[in-house]
Amino acid sequence: MRLIKTIKLFSLAGILILSGCMSERTTTDFKPEANTELKSSAGKFYIEGLTYANNIPIEQKNQPMLDVDKRLLVLLRKECIARYPELFSEDASSSIPLWVDVNQITTIYNAKSLTWLLCTGLLCGLVFPLPGGSEEQFAIKAGVWNGQEGIKGASIKKDFQRTSSIWSSALTPSALITIPGESDFPKWSYTEFNIKGHTDAYEVITAQQISTALAKSVSDKDLSFWSARPLMLKGAQSIPEAIQASTNQSEAF
Repeated sequence: MRLIKTIKLFSLAGILILSGCMSERTTTDFKPEANTELKSSAGKFYIEGLTYANNIPIEQKNQPMLDVDKRLLVLLRKECIARYPELFSEDASSSIPLWVDVNQITTIYNAKSLTWLLCTGLLCGLVFPLPGGSEEQFAIKAGVWNGQEGIKGASIKKDFQRTSSIWSSALTPSALITIPGESDFPKWSYTEFNIKGHTDAYEVITAQQISTALAKSVSDKDLSFWSARPLMLKGAQSIPEAIQASTNQSEAF
């Protein structure tokens, strides 16, 4: 019986975290930036494609979590060009094609929520806000497109993390009160009925952070890094002049 009750409490904590009324704030160790003058000696880059993976089992994913890679690719192209127009291009035929791999690992603080549930006799979570949160680790890799769905040769890498603090309530709207504390992004208050707006904003922030990671990593590499790699230029008859001029002086990677 004790085991059954414990399982029920864990289930309740999960339900409260994923539904009802919620307010959330997020901090990160890597803030998105914009630099309209940032350039590369190799020329401009085009985000050819993106693969996305996370540690959430497919059977536990809700509808907003599906097809993240497709939505993220569109947002990433938009953010890269808007924030770094001298570094990224919409023209796939004359730019260096980049493939991006995103690996996300999410850890939910279930123990924290369960403790509050037990110590308050379920008042926090049902009537009053129940504290909780999660930590997300992002590992970004990018490199010259291999002509299929991956990276040719060595990749550039950048890791960052985000920490979200939330509180939630199921029977009253008390958790719609803005959660206190600092946040590196706008705070959100939402219910299960308007969670899509939160999901959209969440994906935009992710694209902004990845665009900054790509811009800094790409611009840090000198011309020899790119000229040493055969480029898969879709629809192009020749490679960019800056790359072409130095290709003969470098060994293929």
